[in-house]
Parts: sequence; C-alpha cells; structure tokens
Amino acid sequence: MECQVREETECLAVSGEMSIYTAAELKKTLFDRCNSAAGDCRIDLANVTTLDTAGLQILLLTNRMARAGGRAFAVLNPSDLAREALQLAGLGDFIVAVTPREAKAKAKARKRTRKAT
Repeated sequence: MECQVREETECLAVSGEMSIYTAAELKKTLFDRCNSAAGDCRIDLANVTTLDTAGLQILLLTNRMARAGGRAFAVLNPSDLAREALQLAGLGDFIVAVTPREAKAKAKARKRTRKAT
C-alpha cells in the first residue's frame, strides 16, 4: 500500500492509494507542501487507485486549510475512481474536479476579472 506525492508545475500530483493505510503520511505531506507553496492549492488525482473516506477527509481538511489561508483549492484531473468517490460523497460540486486545461482557463478568467475591477 503506497501513496506518493510529487510536485509538478502549479500542482501536487498524488498517485496510488489515498486510504486509511496511507492517511497519516499523506496528510502531513499535503499539509506541508500546500503550506509552503505560494498560490492556490491544486491536487492532481489522475493516478489515484484507491480513495476511501480517510482520503476524502484529507482532501476536505486540505481544502479548509487552503481557504483559511486565503487560497483556492482544486482537485485536478481525477481518475475515474476518484471522480466517482467524490461524487458519491456529495463532493462533486464542493471540490472543483477539472482537467488542467480547464483549471488554466479558469485562472485566466479570474485574472481578467481582477484586472477589470
């Protein structure tokens, strides 16, 4: 049972299991990296193979931490399994599950909106 987090351009990519078996290490890693990174907290779940309630809880806590720091939180490119788990938990709308292309388009739109005001 393994879960890895690696830093990519503009996001953290999680691969493997997001489960009770990896929760303690995953929570520490995501919190540390989201707290130390500048800008929004974006997490790519394209290579997640398991997402149970412990993994969902970590995503919710990371979302809360990011928003408390005035930063946006987004889940990018969730695997089919991750997308289904988010939707079954009622988090499909709460956590923004978008592709990297959609995330970039939304970020550009936010910048234009900020410049216009």
